Amino acid sequence: MPNAKTLQFLPLDYCEKLWNNQLQDLDDLKVLLQTVFAKTLKGSDTMRKQMPNAKTLQQQLAETLAENERLKNEASRKKSLHFKVSLKGGISVYGLQRFPVTLYREQWERLFHPVEANKLLDFIKEHSDELKVKGE
Repeated sequence: MPNAKTLQFLPLDYCEKLWNNQLQDLDDLKVLLQTVFAKTLKGSDTMRKQMPNAKTLQQQLAETLAENERLKNEASRKKSLHFKVSLKGGISVYGLQRFPVTLYREQWERLFHPVEANKLLDFIKEHSDELKVKGE
């Protein structure tokens, strides 16, 4: 089945026949293919004239790479945390990892309760040699 780009070169009646699977015989198919190839070959000369040269392509590539690097640097600077209320009423923390960390209010309160928070910090200190730091 041809795509929309192919169909732009075809007469309307052939497009309708093709989409409706109404090509009756090989003659219809032959006319259809001749039309497609004739229009495609005619269009290729125009396309060749519009194609950029190697110097332009190298310049565009250099600009794209520079823009990519700029965006990477900008994204790394924007690693700040931000919060949202999820659809189910939890608190989602964005900016820690690829996906948000979502817990309900009582889970966050329990985690950051002074006693529990100190336990967590103590645990991190005790096991610091076993724990990995992202990027290492």
